[in-house]
Amino acid sequence: MFIMKTMRVAMGLLLVFCLALPAGAAKWDPKKEREIGEKVCAEVDKEYKRLEDEAALQRVKEIVDSVAANSDRPEVQYDVRLVDSTEVNAFSIPGGFIYVTKGLLDAVQSDDELAGVLAHEIAHNCTYDALEQAQRSQKLFLGALSAALATVVLGADRDVSVVTAQAGLYVRQGVLSRYSLEVEARADDNAVRYLLKSKYNPVGLLTFMERLAQEERRRMPPDQGVFETHPLSRTRVASLIEKITDVGVTVNRRAVIKWQKPEVKEVDAAGGKWPAVTWWEQTIFVVVGPDAEQAKTRAEGTNQKLTEVLQAGAKRSDFTLEAADQGLALVAKGEPVLVITQADAQAQQTTVDKLADDALTALRRALTRERFAYEL
Repeated sequence: MFIMKTMRVAMGLLLVFCLALPAGAAKWDPKKEREIGEKVCAEVDKEYKRLEDEAALQRVKEIVDSVAANSDRPEVQYDVRLVDSTEVNAFSIPGGFIYVTKGLLDAVQSDDELAGVLAHEIAHNCTYDALEQAQRSQKLFLGALSAALATVVLGADRDVSVVTAQAGLYVRQGVLSRYSLEVEARADDNAVRYLLKSKYNPVGLLTFMERLAQEERRRMPPDQGVFETHPLSRTRVASLIEKITDVGVTVNRRAVIKWQKPEVKEVDAAGGKWPAVTWWEQTIFVVVGPDAEQAKTRAEGTNQKLTEVLQAGAKRSDFTLEAADQGLALVAKGEPVLVITQADAQAQQTTVDKLADDALTALRRALTRERFAYEL
């Protein structure tokens, strides 16, 4: 559940409507589920302003339809609603209703990340998590209420207001707080399964959860704030990585996020200003030569090759140095990214080995910085 204050309202209303269900009613009958959902949505819509953005709505609907068709309840027709709120938030209401905030749309870095969040919410709906949670809290609420009535009838010394307050506490800790880690983990697992059958990359769910966990780590302790509904995000991240790799998917974060790419910058070298391939504040290689335009063209070509192999998911261990006809080559997954020649060494008054070693070292430092920035 990627939920904040909005969900507290929805879940509280859900408990109220579940309390009205007749004893012995068929459990989670689709018609009754839809009826409850419509009542909850009617109240939620009174509190939160809709976002009027047709393009954004179509984007979300397309993703929801694709994921839902590959879910455990493909027959459910989802009603998607956008909320004009800066909260980074999405939640599902029983009966096939999904709310998405503008804050979430602004926060996700790709359709894959948005699909990951929506798949998680669809997974909650497929296993009736909100209704199950409401039923559990209904029992807690009625049990505490019974205790309060008994206190009055029996004339016990305990103040009825104290017992009633405890009933409210039980409800807040149940429905109005959060799903258990076990329920969240199940929704994550099912979401990955749905995404694998769709066109969306399940790594998007991982990268979004990693940023949530990073924010959680910055905010806790002492004040959990809005992230109190997401306990132990780091535990969920570890489980997601295990789940994704177990099904044979390579964890390539660059494929689903707006990652920082290498670029060509002009630097001081060999007594002048020359184009250099740089990444994460590391100078990978400076191109020095007799012709400035040729040097720039070569630097841009090298930068493009490096970007391509990184986009494909190249890791630190994938980069090596190999002998080439004209010198040494910086290679990733068998593809030469850069060939360093004797002419390069002479232009910079050093050796081919030194230039190659420096390039590989700088690249590995950049990869380490990237890992610390994106991963936990």
